[in-house]
Amino acid sequence: MANISQSLILGVGTPGTPLQQTVVLTANSSTIDSIVCAANTTNQLTTLAITKANLQLLYMVSDTAMTVKTNSSGSPQETITLTANTPYMWFTGSGITNPLVSNVTALYVTSVLAGTLEVRVLQNQ
Repeated sequence: MANISQSLILGVGTPGTPLQQTVVLTANSSTIDSIVCAANTTNQLTTLAITKANLQLLYMVSDTAMTVKTNSSGSPQETITLTANTPYMWFTGSGITNPLVSNVTALYVTSVLAGTLEVRVLQNQ
């Protein structure tokens, strides 16, 4: 498989002293998924394969508040609460522990308002 690189542009804007850093991550598999939810959606299933040990980047952002559960709607491995237009992100080298307990096979998405969840995954296969 060919390598795929994705760039993260991280920054903080303060008057006169903005900080910006570009982080380039490389792996051989990329998933780009747009999950469209109707209003009052509960536990909409989307198949998504993430191998925790191989994960380089997990990025999610939605245009409305949503709840994302992994692997099960009833006893989820993780429950991630998203605020509208606020990215949820983890990447290797971030200094933060990988938020996934184990591998992921599915997402269950709940949303009161109609909206779209954007998911980006970069991992090695």
